[in-house]
Amino acid sequence: MPSASLDVLQTQKIDTEPEIQEELTKLEDQLDLLERPPKMIFDVDTDNGIQQIRVYEGDDCYTLAKQFCDKVGLDNEMAGLLAANMEQRMYQEFE
Repeated sequence: MPSASLDVLQTQKIDTEPEIQEELTKLEDQLDLLERPPKMIFDVDTDNGIQQIRVYEGDDCYTLAKQFCDKVGLDNEMAGLLAANMEQRMYQEFE
C-alpha cells in the first residue's frame, strides 16, 4: 500500500505499532502472573516494615532477591544471602 494513500493518523498508528505490541506483551505477562498463584511468598523484615517477595514457577531466586534489594536499598551482598535463604526454604517446602 503506497504511503501517499495513508492519512497522517494512519501513518502514526503504523509507526507506533511496535511500541503498542511491546506494551501489550508486558500487560499479558502481568495478567498471567495475576491468574496463577505464587509458588511461595517470603516476608522480609526491612527498615520500612515487612515487605513481600512472591516467587512464581520458573522464577530465579537470585534475580528476585537482587530486584528486591535494589528496590528497598539493600546492598548486593544481601541479595546473595536472601536468595540462598529463599532457595533453602523452597527446597524444604517442596522436596
